Amino acid sequence: MNGPGRRPYSRSAGVLLCCASALCFGLLGPFAVKAFARGLSINTVIGWRFGMAAAALWLVVLVSRRTVGRGRALWQPLLMGAVLYAGQTTLYFSALQRLPVGLTALLLYTMPVMVVVVAMLTGRESPRLLTFLALGLSVGGVAVALIGPSGAVSVTGVLFGLGSAVVYTLYYFGMDSLPDHTDRLAASALICSGAALAHVGVGVLRGRFDPSPDLEALTWVVAMALICTVAAISLLMVGIQASGATSASVVSCLEPISAVVLGAVFFADPFGLPQQIGTAAVVAAVVILGARSLPDRNLHPEVGSPELDAGGPVRPHGSMRERPGPPG
Repeated sequence: MNGPGRRPYSRSAGVLLCCASALCFGLLGPFAVKAFARGLSINTVIGWRFGMAAAALWLVVLVSRRTVGRGRALWQPLLMGAVLYAGQTTLYFSALQRLPVGLTALLLYTMPVMVVVVAMLTGRESPRLLTFLALGLSVGGVAVALIGPSGAVSVTGVLFGLGSAVVYTLYYFGMDSLPDHTDRLAASALICSGAALAHVGVGVLRGRFDPSPDLEALTWVVAMALICTVAAISLLMVGIQASGATSASVVSCLEPISAVVLGAVFFADPFGLPQQIGTAAVVAAVVILGARSLPDRNLHPEVGSPELDAGGPVRPHGSMRERPGPPG
Protein backbone atom coordinates (compact mmCIF):
# COMPACT_ATOMS: atom_id res chain seq x y z
CA MET A 1 0.00 0.00 0.00
CA ASN A 2 1.36 3.41 -0.88
CA GLY A 3 2.25 5.62 2.02
CA PRO A 4 1.70 9.35 2.18
CA GLY A 5 3.53 11.19 -0.56
CA ARG A 6 4.32 8.00 -2.51
CA ARG A 7 3.16 7.73 -6.09
CA PRO A 8 1.52 4.60 -7.55
CA TYR A 9 3.31 5.18 -10.88
CA SER A 10 6.71 6.47 -11.93
CA ARG A 11 7.10 10.05 -13.16
CA SER A 12 7.56 8.87 -16.77
CA ALA A 13 4.41 6.75 -16.54
CA GLY A 14 2.58 9.76 -15.14
CA VAL A 15 3.67 11.89 -18.09
CA LEU A 16 2.41 9.22 -20.51
CA LEU A 17 -0.93 9.13 -18.70
CA CYS A 18 -1.18 12.93 -18.97
CA CYS A 19 -0.38 12.61 -22.69
CA ALA A 20 -3.18 10.08 -23.12
CA SER A 21 -5.55 12.39 -21.22
CA ALA A 22 -4.65 15.34 -23.47
CA LEU A 23 -5.30 13.24 -26.56
CA CYS A 24 -8.70 12.24 -25.16
CA PHE A 25 -9.51 15.92 -24.67
CA GLY A 26 -8.36 16.66 -28.21
CA LEU A 27 -10.96 14.24 -29.59
CA LEU A 28 -13.81 16.33 -28.17
CA GLY A 29 -14.05 18.68 -31.15
CA PRO A 30 -14.04 16.00 -33.87
CA PHE A 31 -16.58 13.88 -31.98
CA ALA A 32 -18.85 16.91 -31.51
CA VAL A 33 -18.65 17.78 -35.22
CA LYS A 34 -19.76 14.24 -36.06
CA ALA A 35 -22.68 14.51 -33.60
CA PHE A 36 -23.78 17.88 -35.00
CA ALA A 37 -23.59 16.44 -38.52
CA ARG A 38 -26.32 14.01 -37.47
CA GLY A 39 -28.63 16.95 -36.72
CA LEU A 40 -28.31 17.02 -32.93
CA SER A 41 -28.71 20.36 -31.15
CA ILE A 42 -26.19 21.74 -28.66
CA ASN A 43 -28.60 21.08 -25.79
CA THR A 44 -29.02 17.46 -26.88
CA VAL A 45 -25.30 16.83 -27.31
CA ILE A 46 -24.24 18.43 -24.02
CA GLY A 47 -27.23 17.16 -22.05
CA TRP A 48 -26.61 13.55 -23.07
CA ARG A 49 -22.84 13.86 -22.78
CA PHE A 50 -22.79 15.21 -19.25
CA GLY A 51 -25.72 13.05 -18.18
CA MET A 52 -23.84 9.87 -19.11
CA ALA A 53 -20.56 11.21 -17.72
CA ALA A 54 -22.27 12.10 -14.43
CA ALA A 55 -23.73 8.60 -14.15
CA ALA A 56 -20.28 7.04 -14.66
CA LEU A 57 -18.61 9.41 -12.18
CA TRP A 58 -21.30 8.89 -9.53
CA LEU A 59 -20.77 5.14 -9.89
CA VAL A 60 -17.05 5.62 -9.19
CA VAL A 61 -17.87 7.92 -6.25
CA LEU A 62 -20.17 5.30 -4.74
CA VAL A 63 -17.84 2.35 -5.33
CA SER A 64 -14.84 4.21 -3.92
CA ARG A 65 -16.96 5.55 -1.04
CA ARG A 66 -16.00 9.15 -1.67
CA THR A 67 -17.40 11.92 0.52
CA VAL A 68 -19.83 14.12 -1.39
CA GLY A 69 -19.70 16.89 1.17
CA ARG A 70 -22.26 19.28 2.58
CA GLY A 71 -23.09 22.94 2.39
CA ARG A 72 -20.98 24.94 -0.04
CA ALA A 73 -18.96 21.84 -1.00
CA LEU A 74 -22.25 20.43 -2.31
CA TRP A 75 -24.19 23.34 -3.83
CA GLN A 76 -21.31 25.37 -5.25
CA PRO A 77 -20.02 22.71 -7.70
CA LEU A 78 -23.61 21.91 -8.70
CA LEU A 79 -24.39 25.59 -9.32
CA MET A 80 -21.11 26.17 -11.15
CA GLY A 81 -21.90 23.25 -13.45
CA ALA A 82 -25.42 24.52 -14.11
CA VAL A 83 -24.39 28.13 -14.79
CA LEU A 84 -20.70 28.61 -15.61
CA TYR A 85 -19.79 25.28 -17.16
CA ALA A 86 -23.09 24.95 -18.99
CA GLY A 87 -22.54 28.44 -20.38
CA GLN A 88 -18.93 27.77 -21.32
CA THR A 89 -19.76 24.59 -23.21
CA THR A 90 -22.60 26.35 -25.03
CA LEU A 91 -20.20 29.06 -26.24
CA TYR A 92 -17.52 26.51 -27.17
CA PHE A 93 -19.84 24.33 -29.23
CA SER A 94 -21.44 27.39 -30.81
CA ALA A 95 -17.94 28.38 -31.96
CA LEU A 96 -17.29 24.83 -33.14
CA GLN A 97 -20.34 25.03 -35.42
CA ARG A 98 -18.86 28.11 -37.12
CA LEU A 99 -15.08 27.58 -37.04
CA PRO A 100 -12.56 24.82 -37.81
CA VAL A 101 -11.90 22.36 -34.97
CA GLY A 102 -8.28 23.46 -34.48
CA LEU A 103 -9.03 27.19 -34.40
CA THR A 104 -11.82 26.66 -31.87
CA ALA A 105 -9.40 24.75 -29.63
CA LEU A 106 -6.78 27.51 -29.93
CA LEU A 107 -9.31 30.18 -28.94
CA LEU A 108 -10.26 28.21 -25.83
CA TYR A 109 -6.61 27.64 -25.07
CA THR A 110 -6.10 31.35 -24.42
CA MET A 111 -7.72 30.61 -21.06
CA PRO A 112 -4.47 29.78 -19.16
CA VAL A 113 -3.09 33.20 -20.05
CA MET A 114 -6.37 34.87 -19.03
CA VAL A 115 -6.18 33.13 -15.66
CA VAL A 116 -2.68 34.46 -15.00
CA VAL A 117 -3.61 37.99 -16.13
CA VAL A 118 -6.64 38.04 -13.82
CA ALA A 119 -4.45 36.67 -11.02
CA MET A 120 -2.05 39.59 -11.54
CA LEU A 121 -4.83 42.17 -11.65
CA THR A 122 -6.31 40.82 -8.41
CA GLY A 123 -2.97 40.64 -6.61
CA ARG A 124 -2.71 36.84 -6.58
CA GLU A 125 0.32 36.98 -8.89
CA SER A 126 3.20 39.41 -9.24
CA PRO A 127 3.81 40.82 -12.75
CA ARG A 128 6.63 38.99 -14.51
CA LEU A 129 8.32 39.43 -17.86
CA LEU A 130 7.60 35.80 -18.79
CA THR A 131 3.91 36.36 -18.14
CA PHE A 132 3.76 39.27 -20.58
CA LEU A 133 5.74 37.22 -23.10
CA ALA A 134 3.21 34.38 -22.77
CA LEU A 135 0.35 36.87 -23.19
CA GLY A 136 1.90 38.26 -26.39
CA LEU A 137 2.50 34.78 -27.80
CA SER A 138 -1.05 33.66 -27.02
CA VAL A 139 -2.78 36.68 -28.52
CA GLY A 140 -0.40 36.82 -31.48
CA GLY A 141 -0.70 33.11 -32.10
CA VAL A 142 -4.49 33.25 -32.33
CA ALA A 143 -4.27 36.28 -34.63
CA VAL A 144 -1.84 34.52 -36.95
CA ALA A 145 -3.92 31.32 -36.94
CA LEU A 146 -6.86 33.34 -38.27
CA ILE A 147 -4.91 34.01 -41.46
CA GLY A 148 -5.53 31.77 -44.42
CA PRO A 149 -8.62 29.62 -43.72
CA SER A 150 -10.65 29.14 -46.87
CA GLY A 151 -13.58 31.54 -46.90
CA ALA A 152 -14.16 34.37 -44.46
CA VAL A 153 -13.61 33.57 -40.80
CA SER A 154 -16.84 33.88 -38.83
CA VAL A 155 -16.50 36.85 -36.50
CA THR A 156 -19.40 35.46 -34.48
CA GLY A 157 -17.57 32.16 -34.15
CA VAL A 158 -14.40 33.88 -32.97
CA LEU A 159 -16.38 35.87 -30.38
CA PHE A 160 -18.05 32.66 -29.18
CA GLY A 161 -14.64 30.96 -28.90
CA LEU A 162 -13.07 33.82 -26.94
CA GLY A 163 -16.23 34.07 -24.85
CA SER A 164 -15.88 30.41 -23.90
CA ALA A 165 -12.33 31.12 -22.70
CA VAL A 166 -13.53 34.11 -20.63
CA VAL A 167 -16.32 32.10 -18.96
CA TYR A 168 -13.87 29.23 -18.42
CA THR A 169 -11.58 31.69 -16.63
CA LEU A 170 -14.43 32.74 -14.32
CA TYR A 171 -15.21 29.06 -13.76
CA TYR A 172 -11.59 28.40 -12.88
CA PHE A 173 -11.53 31.03 -10.16
CA GLY A 174 -14.81 29.63 -8.89
CA MET A 175 -13.10 26.26 -8.53
CA ASP A 176 -10.30 27.96 -6.64
CA SER A 177 -12.82 29.23 -4.07
CA LEU A 178 -14.21 25.80 -3.17
CA PRO A 179 -13.77 24.67 0.45
CA ASP A 180 -10.50 22.86 1.21
CA HIS A 181 -12.26 19.63 2.15
CA THR A 182 -14.06 19.31 -1.21
CA ASP A 183 -13.51 15.90 -2.80
CA ARG A 184 -12.26 16.39 -6.35
CA LEU A 185 -14.02 13.46 -7.98
CA ALA A 186 -17.31 14.15 -6.18
CA ALA A 187 -17.08 17.80 -7.28
CA SER A 188 -16.58 16.68 -10.89
CA ALA A 189 -19.66 14.47 -10.63
CA LEU A 190 -21.68 17.40 -9.23
CA ILE A 191 -20.46 19.70 -12.00
CA CYS A 192 -21.41 17.17 -14.69
CA SER A 193 -24.82 16.77 -13.05
CA GLY A 194 -25.39 20.53 -12.95
CA ALA A 195 -24.37 20.99 -16.58
CA ALA A 196 -26.57 18.08 -17.70
CA LEU A 197 -29.62 19.34 -15.79
CA ALA A 198 -29.17 22.86 -17.19
CA HIS A 199 -28.93 21.75 -20.81
CA VAL A 200 -31.72 19.20 -20.59
CA GLY A 201 -33.97 21.72 -18.83
CA VAL A 202 -33.28 24.55 -21.27
CA GLY A 203 -33.50 22.16 -24.22
CA VAL A 204 -36.90 20.84 -23.11
CA LEU A 205 -38.26 24.37 -22.58
CA ARG A 206 -37.02 25.47 -26.01
CA GLY A 207 -38.03 22.25 -27.72
CA ARG A 208 -34.37 21.63 -28.58
CA PHE A 209 -33.65 18.46 -26.57
CA ASP A 210 -34.01 15.11 -28.30
CA PRO A 211 -34.70 12.35 -25.74
CA SER A 212 -34.18 9.60 -28.32
CA PRO A 213 -31.44 10.49 -30.85
CA ASP A 214 -30.60 7.93 -33.52
CA LEU A 215 -28.00 5.27 -32.74
CA GLU A 216 -25.17 6.71 -34.86
CA ALA A 217 -25.56 10.18 -33.36
CA LEU A 218 -25.74 8.74 -29.86
CA THR A 219 -22.56 6.75 -30.52
CA TRP A 220 -20.57 9.96 -30.96
CA VAL A 221 -22.07 11.45 -27.80
CA VAL A 222 -21.26 8.29 -25.84
CA ALA A 223 -17.67 8.59 -27.07
CA MET A 224 -17.60 12.22 -25.87
CA ALA A 225 -18.88 11.16 -22.45
CA LEU A 226 -16.67 8.12 -21.89
CA ILE A 227 -13.47 9.08 -23.75
CA CYS A 228 -13.37 12.89 -23.60
CA THR A 229 -14.79 13.17 -20.08
CA VAL A 230 -14.60 10.08 -17.86
CA ALA A 231 -11.41 8.53 -19.31
CA ALA A 232 -9.76 11.94 -19.62
CA ILE A 233 -10.52 12.78 -15.98
CA SER A 234 -9.30 9.40 -14.71
CA LEU A 235 -6.06 9.46 -16.71
CA LEU A 236 -5.31 13.03 -15.69
CA MET A 237 -6.00 12.40 -12.01
CA VAL A 238 -3.51 9.55 -11.85
CA GLY A 239 -1.06 11.28 -14.20
CA ILE A 240 -0.91 14.44 -12.08
CA GLN A 241 -0.39 12.42 -8.93
CA ALA A 242 2.59 10.66 -10.50
CA SER A 243 4.19 13.42 -12.58
CA GLY A 244 3.34 16.62 -10.73
CA ALA A 245 1.28 19.66 -11.70
CA THR A 246 3.99 21.49 -13.62
CA SER A 247 4.76 18.53 -15.88
CA ALA A 248 1.05 17.98 -16.42
CA SER A 249 0.50 21.62 -17.40
CA VAL A 250 3.22 21.43 -20.06
CA VAL A 251 2.04 18.05 -21.38
CA SER A 252 -1.47 19.51 -21.71
CA CYS A 253 -0.17 21.40 -24.75
CA LEU A 254 -0.80 18.19 -26.69
CA GLU A 255 -4.53 18.97 -26.46
CA PRO A 256 -4.70 21.90 -28.91
CA ILE A 257 -2.03 20.29 -31.11
CA SER A 258 -4.06 17.08 -31.38
CA ALA A 259 -7.24 19.09 -32.07
CA VAL A 260 -5.53 21.04 -34.88
CA VAL A 261 -4.03 17.89 -36.43
CA LEU A 262 -7.25 15.89 -36.16
CA GLY A 263 -9.20 18.75 -37.71
CA ALA A 264 -6.76 18.90 -40.63
CA VAL A 265 -6.77 15.13 -41.16
CA PHE A 266 -10.46 14.33 -40.80
CA PHE A 267 -12.19 17.58 -41.74
CA ALA A 268 -9.69 19.16 -44.15
CA ASP A 269 -9.33 22.15 -41.82
CA PRO A 270 -6.70 24.65 -43.00
CA PHE A 271 -3.26 23.78 -41.63
CA GLY A 272 -0.87 25.94 -43.59
CA LEU A 273 2.08 27.94 -42.31
CA PRO A 274 -0.10 30.52 -40.47
CA GLN A 275 -1.91 27.78 -38.54
CA GLN A 276 1.37 26.04 -37.73
CA ILE A 277 2.92 29.28 -36.44
CA GLY A 278 -0.21 30.18 -34.49
CA THR A 279 -0.45 26.75 -32.87
CA ALA A 280 3.25 26.83 -31.93
CA ALA A 281 2.87 30.32 -30.40
CA VAL A 282 -0.15 29.39 -28.25
CA VAL A 283 1.53 26.17 -27.11
CA ALA A 284 4.75 28.08 -26.32
CA ALA A 285 2.71 30.49 -24.17
CA VAL A 286 1.40 27.63 -22.03
CA VAL A 287 4.87 26.03 -21.80
CA ILE A 288 6.24 29.36 -20.53
CA LEU A 289 3.48 29.54 -17.92
CA GLY A 290 4.31 25.99 -16.86
CA ALA A 291 8.03 26.80 -16.68
CA ARG A 292 7.40 29.67 -14.29
CA SER A 293 5.48 27.41 -11.90
CA LEU A 294 6.79 26.10 -8.63
CA PRO A 295 9.06 23.02 -8.84
CA ASP A 296 7.28 19.74 -9.35
CA ARG A 297 8.36 18.41 -5.99
CA ASN A 298 6.16 21.04 -4.35
CA LEU A 299 3.18 20.29 -6.56
CA HIS A 300 2.03 16.74 -5.98
CA PRO A 301 -1.65 17.01 -5.10
CA GLU A 302 -3.57 14.00 -3.95
CA VAL A 303 -5.67 12.19 -6.51
CA GLY A 304 -7.75 14.87 -8.17
CA SER A 305 -6.78 18.50 -8.59
CA PRO A 306 -7.68 21.68 -10.40
CA GLU A 307 -5.79 20.43 -13.40
CA LEU A 308 -8.73 18.09 -14.00
CA ASP A 309 -9.91 20.09 -16.92
CA ALA A 310 -11.44 17.23 -18.66
CA GLY A 311 -12.30 19.21 -21.65
CA GLY A 312 -10.20 22.18 -21.21
CA PRO A 313 -6.65 23.41 -20.56
CA VAL A 314 -4.93 22.31 -17.40
CA ARG A 315 -3.93 24.75 -14.73
CA PRO A 316 -1.22 27.09 -16.01
CA HIS A 317 0.57 27.88 -12.80
CA GLY A 318 1.16 26.54 -9.35
CA SER A 319 0.61 29.48 -7.04
CA MET A 320 -3.12 29.09 -6.56
CA ARG A 321 -4.57 26.56 -4.18
CA GLU A 322 -5.16 23.01 -5.34
CA ARG A 323 -8.77 22.63 -6.48
CA PRO A 324 -10.81 20.16 -8.46
CA GLY A 325 -11.07 20.94 -12.12
CA PRO A 326 -13.84 20.94 -14.64
CA PRO A 327 -15.26 17.71 -15.95
CA GLY A 328 -14.77 18.64 -19.55
